[in-house]
Amino acid sequence: GGLSGVVELDLSERKERAPADKDEREALIAAWKELIESFAASEVGMPKLKVLDMSGTLALKEGGSVLAAFASGNLPSLERLQNKRPPRDSRSKCFEIGPVGMQSLIDAVHSQSFPRNLRGVNVRLSGLHGATAGADGNKLIIAIAESEKGLPPCISSLSFSGSLSSDALSLLAASGKRQCEDGGKLSNLETLILSDCQIDNQKLKLLAQCFSVHLSPELKVLDLRKNPFDRETLSAFIDTLRPESLQNLEKFLVDFTDEALESLEEYARSKGKLSFVDVSCFGD
Repeated sequence: GGLSGVVELDLSERKERAPADKDEREALIAAWKELIESFAASEVGMPKLKVLDMSGTLALKEGGSVLAAFASGNLPSLERLQNKRPPRDSRSKCFEIGPVGMQSLIDAVHSQSFPRNLRGVNVRLSGLHGATAGADGNKLIIAIAESEKGLPPCISSLSFSGSLSSDALSLLAASGKRQCEDGGKLSNLETLILSDCQIDNQKLKLLAQCFSVHLSPELKVLDLRKNPFDRETLSAFIDTLRPESLQNLEKFLVDFTDEALESLEEYARSKGKLSFVDVSCFGD
């Protein structure tokens, strides 16, 4: 109960240096896990906490525990995850979700119990390899599809790992309403990283169907690099989008030549779509 009146708590990298020794590093991660879990287990909680800064620390390796704490109801006033000092890079504020922590994220999607005013949670699926990675990532997509409200609004960045399945993408596409005034189940997402997720021509078409019903009005970055789809199917992707889909997209990252990218930009604009994306952003 000693922290029940705290409004801002700075636990950022200025307070911690990551040890080079693997055992010491693992011990520090375990200590962070214990601290974070104490937030969720506390009977009193931290009802006044508005700012919690853990940027640049090994707490980010315990993304599952962090999200479980956020969804516990013990931090109802939480609004921001960093203070006014900007992080050195985007990785310094990204919570990593491994196979163990994935269930915490899925549970949070179903419960929608994050603090009402919390924004700016960046999530990266990591430490997942092969079939396990795809299975976990697909379970998250299925949870978003099955949830009435979709991805919690506090999550602004989502980076997938492993192969995405056609079944999961189909379910997400089917879960939307053709006339969705609220932007759909990804309405607050600003960055979506789907690079190296084995998105082929068929899956790219399904992804386009997802964006035709989940308009994603806040999405600014869509990364589809390192995926085996072709130029013609990307044109079909653009055809499937509604004019309202991805209307504020600024960076659309794909692996094509400059000439092909310029042609895609012209094609998209001729269709009245992706109007905020310029040619340099189609690549890198």
